[in-house]
Amino acid sequence: MSTATPDNSPPKDAQTLLLASELRYRRLFESARDGILILDAESGMVVDVNPYLIERLGFTRDEFLGKTIWELGFFRDIVANQARFVELQTNEYVRYEDKPLETADGRRIDVEFVSNVYLVNGEKVIQCNIRDITARKAVTRQLREQNEILSASHEGVVIVSLANEVSLWNPAVAKMFGWTAAEALGRSPEQLLGLTDLALVATFHAAVARDGFWSGEFQAQSREGHKLTVDCRITLVRDEAGQPRARLTFITDITEKKFLEKKLLRVQRLEAIGTLSSGIAHDLNNILSPVLMAASLLRDKIANPKDRELLLLIEKSAHRGADIIKQLLAFSRGMDGKRVNVQVPQLIKEMVVIARETFPRKILVQETVESDLWMVVADATQLHQVLLNLCINARDAMPKGGTLSVTAKNVRLTKHETMFGAEAVDGPYVVITVRDSGQGIPREIIDRIFDPFFTTKALGQGTGLGLSTVLGIIKSHGGFLTVYSEPGHGTAFNAYLPAAPGGSCAAAESNTDGFADGGGETVLAVDDEVAIITAIRIGLERHGYRVLTANDGKQALEIFTTHRPLVKIVVTDVMMPVMDGLALARALRRLDPNVRVIASSGLEPAGRSSEIEAGFIAEFLTKPYEPAMLLAAISRQLRRLNSAG
Repeated sequence: MSTATPDNSPPKDAQTLLLASELRYRRLFESARDGILILDAESGMVVDVNPYLIERLGFTRDEFLGKTIWELGFFRDIVANQARFVELQTNEYVRYEDKPLETADGRRIDVEFVSNVYLVNGEKVIQCNIRDITARKAVTRQLREQNEILSASHEGVVIVSLANEVSLWNPAVAKMFGWTAAEALGRSPEQLLGLTDLALVATFHAAVARDGFWSGEFQAQSREGHKLTVDCRITLVRDEAGQPRARLTFITDITEKKFLEKKLLRVQRLEAIGTLSSGIAHDLNNILSPVLMAASLLRDKIANPKDRELLLLIEKSAHRGADIIKQLLAFSRGMDGKRVNVQVPQLIKEMVVIARETFPRKILVQETVESDLWMVVADATQLHQVLLNLCINARDAMPKGGTLSVTAKNVRLTKHETMFGAEAVDGPYVVITVRDSGQGIPREIIDRIFDPFFTTKALGQGTGLGLSTVLGIIKSHGGFLTVYSEPGHGTAFNAYLPAAPGGSCAAAESNTDGFADGGGETVLAVDDEVAIITAIRIGLERHGYRVLTANDGKQALEIFTTHRPLVKIVVTDVMMPVMDGLALARALRRLDPNVRVIASSGLEPAGRSSEIEAGFIAEFLTKPYEPAMLLAAISRQLRRLNSAG
């Protein structure tokens, strides 16, 4: 009896199922969009590789098969040696996504590498699934970089959902408004920005919905209640289908920028007015000069009391006009007096005495001055004018009485603190503060109080030049002025003057000499204003001088050349056509080093100090002046000539 050989093959149905399963697996293996690598679990040798991985890495199938995985250079970062492979065998699972693969052409691709150990026909194999995550990693890097940029940005960035809830609130806007990102998320931007103007909110919402964009400036408020001026740009963000998804908002704090722009515009406006004022002052001084000189000359010739009264009225009015012009010139920095070391405490003491004696008794005048107050280099007369104008303003602000205080102290401003004034620089200052307890300055006009001719007083009670004069004087001394006022709670003006720590006081020189009548000396008078020339000629001839006249510098040179041996004194205007007075002075001194030039002008001419220091000009008179001032100057120069001879 024959013995049958046992058949260990699976039944026909089971075999059919197995073949079908293997076919499905092979199709999945061949068509997979991830790389698949099959390794022998014992040796680590590659037994199969799918087409996707071959195509993605750019190597041939033969370059994979029959090699251990650690022999494949493009896998060395994942399984660097056999020891690591043993670890893989033991754990039966490895996952990486931070070690890129290198392609045949040298490119590096980011992959997610997952390996599993499983049985096939009773034998262990390792299947490595390799997914290309280069695009995903790029997106992740991009999002991380964007987040870093948003965090480092000095500009506020906010993303608001269509439900009007904040979904992104970067550190810059958190610092700006005082709300942390955690507190801001889910809130409405109007609440976080302190927006109460519903019309404005409706406007930019409508603009963004209609145009996809809105930009503008508006007033906001921080969590602590600080007022902010912000520049805002809102853009509508759309999804891939073009549908609105969110609003992207950029916010910049421009509060300080606006403050500085406002200061700059004020300075520019005042400079423009100052330039105009200088021109007006020059013309008015030329008009008032002959009036004052003629009135002075007529004073001793008129005996009738009523006529003398009229003459005095003319003089008084002319002097009043001259005083207004001086204030204009001080405002426009067209005048500079002699600068010496000044003791501010003495000036304040004198001003306080005047205020206590002349101001209404219902105003209490106080003074507080530091004992070691620094010196300032200044024109004492002009500083007295500053104190007088500020104190009078304070008096007028307290019609029912109150307290006027004048204080002075030393301060050293840092660079950060110099934003108080557009002209401020860091360094030592003496700060003079004039404070009143009066009605204060309305906010709507506080920006105009330094404008020339601006006044809130009734017609005839003020020229509107007081504060503009103060500003001009302080600026001409290299200082700056600030004001703080609360309606109903008074006003404080702070005048910052550059200080000279350790300086000593020196008395200012003055020309108060008298004069003697001339003895027939020849004086050449030069001015393009006929009325001024006429007044000078009559005045000098009346006091014993012979007078030659010219209407410009060129004509004066011709007359001087003709009468050179006789002319020792030349009185000339500075601002003239053809040749100005400074050029004339230089030409005359070259022709005759002994000639004495007395210059005059209604403005402070550029180059005056250098011309005096160089000896081209002997003295300078500011128009309008009376004949006595000119006669005193001529007497001084003749004495110096005689003593030198």
